[in-house]
Amino acid sequence: MQGYRKHHRFFSPKLAIFFFLMIFHSFQANSQNDPAVILYQEAINEYGFRHLKPAKERLERLIKLYPSHSLSNRAKIDLGRVMIDNREYDKAIEVLTPLTEISNPQCKEAREMLITLLLELQRFRQGVDLLEKWWKESQGNPELGRKLASFYLQCGRADEAKVLLESLLERTARRDVFDDLLRLSAKSGQLETLLSAIESRSARYKTIDYLDFTSDCYIALKEPEKAVTILEKAPETATSLLLLQKLSRLELSRNRPEKALESFRRIERIIPNDWNNEKALGHCLFLLGKKDEAISTWRKTLSGQPYPNQEFYQLFSGVLIEHNLYEEALLVFSEARTALGSPIIFAQERASVLETLNRKKEAVDEYLVALQNDPYMPEILEKLIKLPEKGSVFNLKEKIKELIPHSQSLSLKKALLEIYFREQNLNAIPEILTLVSPVGSMFDQVFFERINEALT
Repeated sequence: MQGYRKHHRFFSPKLAIFFFLMIFHSFQANSQNDPAVILYQEAINEYGFRHLKPAKERLERLIKLYPSHSLSNRAKIDLGRVMIDNREYDKAIEVLTPLTEISNPQCKEAREMLITLLLELQRFRQGVDLLEKWWKESQGNPELGRKLASFYLQCGRADEAKVLLESLLERTARRDVFDDLLRLSAKSGQLETLLSAIESRSARYKTIDYLDFTSDCYIALKEPEKAVTILEKAPETATSLLLLQKLSRLELSRNRPEKALESFRRIERIIPNDWNNEKALGHCLFLLGKKDEAISTWRKTLSGQPYPNQEFYQLFSGVLIEHNLYEEALLVFSEARTALGSPIIFAQERASVLETLNRKKEAVDEYLVALQNDPYMPEILEKLIKLPEKGSVFNLKEKIKELIPHSQSLSLKKALLEIYFREQNLNAIPEILTLVSPVGSMFDQVFFERINEALT
């Protein structure tokens, strides 16, 4: 059961402790005269320290002594959680099951905990029995229906899962239900059957939902040209963001940037100045050999900003680099430094571009600038060690020692310390002590951690 505790966030000890502490503060004001609240607070404290046995004892005492208290059901939920943490799974199921009645205020939380536990314990039949009961009581709740279908599949009852999901899809046209059905049909080799079923019942769906579902079926069948055809022919596509985005992706995947560009232009009219769309639109222009227009398109979002924005320059330079427009990216970095008033911003990115262009000396200078930016980044030091060509007069250690008196950065001192440790020169011990002594406790910790690392 280790996988159960490892993979499910719902029962994460950290989340549970956080949740308990929130409850602790909410009841703290009323605790002085209420023994039930005092017991609950004590249980929370014990659980916070992972003292499961005393936490369990206090919750059980609260439930026994004060069965009608407003905290009683809350305590049962938390008792179930403590039992799960203590691997008392059957007892947890026994505690949680009565709380799943629809009249109980903790019903939803108890059901989520119980179904997750049964799934991890692989007690699928027990889960099916409970979910079928809740499904009837809820009069067709889609979330319960999806969970029931997943348990049907675990029990080998794929046909029942398929029928349930099909009925849910017809009634709700929910995308998540369709996704479940599409995965099931793909796994069972019944994609064409699913497509035929949707086409035969087209009147039951809104046109956009119908086009969305059928086009996805064609894509799953590896017939993207048919998906494109139905989307292009439908007048609803021209005004649907969902369908236009799908059509543009399909056209790009078929290496038809000129057709994809038409869709991106339509999307632009629906959501102007959207970066993801402008990025894709510029990509199409670039593929069509219109580099300057592509760059202008990517830059266009800057005009909507009231003042220079670092995030924009990050995105703009990033898309230029993606398209191997390195010289243009360098110009953008220079522009950003001027506009944002920082001569060191984007140092690592600029150094990486210079390195790609084989301008190693400039790249080294820029990596040195980047090295001075806290926090310390070991990968930058690695670049500075490996980048200079053999026979170069560049001496990294001496260069860092020159920079340290003129900088308040701890990163430079950490980098120099790392170089000393790699050299393993006993004669350098006085220099290391000089480097470490005036810095303070924070750097002392770094120093001793590095010593331990060297020893191990």
